[in-house]
Amino acid sequence: MLSSLGLTRTEFAETIGASEQSLGDDTRAASPQTERRIGDLVQILRKLTDWSGSFGHAFFLFTSQPLLSFTGETAADLLRAGRA
Repeated sequence: MLSSLGLTRTEFAETIGASEQSLGDDTRAASPQTERRIGDLVQILRKLTDWSGSFGHAFFLFTSQPLLSFTGETAADLLRAGRA
């Protein structure tokens, strides 16, 4: 997923509001909270991709488009706060 988003592990962790260590590695699984946020991210991006027509545009909307019903926060802001 990281390569298709063009993100480093650090950038990805910041995007979902987690520490880089909580992502896990080859010997350790991600923390339950981080796994939940990654699952939420995948679900959001799938829906946005269907709506926007491309994965790249979906990620742009996820990180940049203010949501009026959430006082201008983006979907990424909500995910980082655990409110996705």
